Amino acid sequence: DHAEKQLPAMTRAAEIVAKRYIAGGAIGFTEPPTAGYDRLDPLQLELWGRDGQIMHVGLDRRWKENPTGKDMANDVLIVSYYKDPPNPNALDVIRRYKDPADPKFVVGFGPRSSPALAEPVRLCDAWFDTGCGTNDFAIRLPDGSMAGGWKNLLGNVINAWTFSGEL
Repeated sequence: DHAEKQLPAMTRAAEIVAKRYIAGGAIGFTEPPTAGYDRLDPLQLELWGRDGQIMHVGLDRRWKENPTGKDMANDVLIVSYYKDPPNPNALDVIRRYKDPADPKFVVGFGPRSSPALAEPVRLCDAWFDTGCGTNDFAIRLPDGSMAGGWKNLLGNVINAWTFSGEL
């Protein structure tokens, strides 16, 4: 339901991303696909060609043999947060992509209401909220405590599937 409520915004963002890709831009994440699984964002692994998702991903894997500066100006960065960012440099990468001298389009996924994500949310051109906030726990234990904190990761994946379907 939460992804469906965001569908109009996802469609608008996907249309922008598609136009930028057609104009020569690349679609990538804060880490290159060759970084190693321990440094990759789980959402990156999910979108990176799995089950027909985005097949050509990576800022270092351009579809044009000799891209120009104009092509690279159309690059798109996808970033996601579900707990602490897997890549501690993710915010620096977003800041670099939003450099006023050469701004790129940045799509973010994660719990919008998390105070720790205020800057990434502000910097992204489009942000898709998990709807879970900082309460990421999925299981209530018999003593009333909560465990199994993966709701934000699942919310990101559902939103990303929906977004890539629009793309």
